[in-house]
Amino acid sequence: MSERAWSALVIDDSPDAGEALAEWLTLEGWLSESVSSVHMALARIERLRPDVVIVEPGLRLEDGVTLAARVRQRVGTSTWLIAITGYTRAGDALGHEPTLFDRTLIKPVDEAQLLAALAAARFHLTHRH
Repeated sequence: MSERAWSALVIDDSPDAGEALAEWLTLEGWLSESVSSVHMALARIERLRPDVVIVEPGLRLEDGVTLAARVRQRVGTSTWLIAITGYTRAGDALGHEPTLFDRTLIKPVDEAQLLAALAAARFHLTHRH
């Protein structure tokens, strides 16, 4: 029996950065894609129901924190939310409520940190009740 494919959606208002992270996730065995707006993200989340959503809470043009709250309203805890932020304290980004996100990583994020967050997501999503 083969292991199930895990999926991730990256939301970054810098398309190059989002695409680079999505490509890295693909190399790590994830089905992944990136979008650069909250509107596109909500449409993809509805259609794809990704296991993990990776978002910058302080998106320049749109609010990633509001996006996270909307994702929580729509899919509850069936999708893990990982924040990648340049702020040094989890609550600094736009009034960011740390409990909206399952993990908050501070930039620059190294591969080990992100892999650990993804492993935690897989564990949580596999063992939820």
